[in-house]
Amino acid sequence: MPKLEDLNEAGRQAVLDFPCWEYQDAPFVPLSEPFTKVRLALVTSAGVHLRGDRPFTPGDQTFRAIPSRTPAREIIQTHPGAGFNRIPMYRDLNISFPIDRLRELADRGAVGELCDTIGAALAGFEQGQGPVLAEYPQAGDPPARVLRASEIPNANQGDPAAEVTTMAPYYQRWLEGHEGRTQVGVTGISPGRLSELTRFLQSFVRGEPSAHPDKREDVSANHFLRDAADDLKVFLFEARMAQCPEDDDHALQRWFWGETAVARLLVQVVRQLTAQGDEQTAEGIAR
Repeated sequence: MPKLEDLNEAGRQAVLDFPCWEYQDAPFVPLSEPFTKVRLALVTSAGVHLRGDRPFTPGDQTFRAIPSRTPAREIIQTHPGAGFNRIPMYRDLNISFPIDRLRELADRGAVGELCDTIGAALAGFEQGQGPVLAEYPQAGDPPARVLRASEIPNANQGDPAAEVTTMAPYYQRWLEGHEGRTQVGVTGISPGRLSELTRFLQSFVRGEPSAHPDKREDVSANHFLRDAADDLKVFLFEARMAQCPEDDDHALQRWFWGETAVARLLVQVVRQLTAQGDEQTAEGIAR
């Protein structure tokens, strides 16, 4: 997660003012059975869900249920938080949702079994008194800081749609090397149609607002812009990881924001959203 100084002013103030619960104790119930006899459940705030489920949105207080035998390729993340590095999640879902590792433990008898359904919640916590901030010591190397688009100059004047087409073979290589797993799919649009999203975003930048035919009714117009940006980001990041597997997270971010036509388009979308007063969506796209 980011440090406070890495957030913009609005994000920093939202964290400082968040009304967290303050607990006076920490209830603990020890296991009465060995691990080999327990039924294990997994609950996460990572914002993951089935590919066909409704995406999470800012301030979402709902949850999603994931059957424990769901293939990992059918689980995607739509956490709207703008402050953390998603690239490790693109590399391996188990970084934030260790479903494969839990199945392995169950299959070899290290735990009794998995519950049929696993819960995934983004922010299902009632508000209480706060703010309460806790600082935890870091172990090992800190995660790569999430770069903002404004930190890296981008002179690419190319066509974003053509760029998507050019990177498609590398994206296919990614799928072949990862059993079909991909985090592309927030919009519900297939990877083969992502070039359409670049045209849609370009029309928004030109001030020609129009509802995309694939936008869900329960998703706002601006949030669909964020989803479209996320799908394009993931597509290019996964393609680049197949093209240059030695690149670390920082190199991938610098390549995306500094060298791609899609990133230049997203910067233009960010400027348009900021001019409209929607800084929250703009910040989510710009990181």
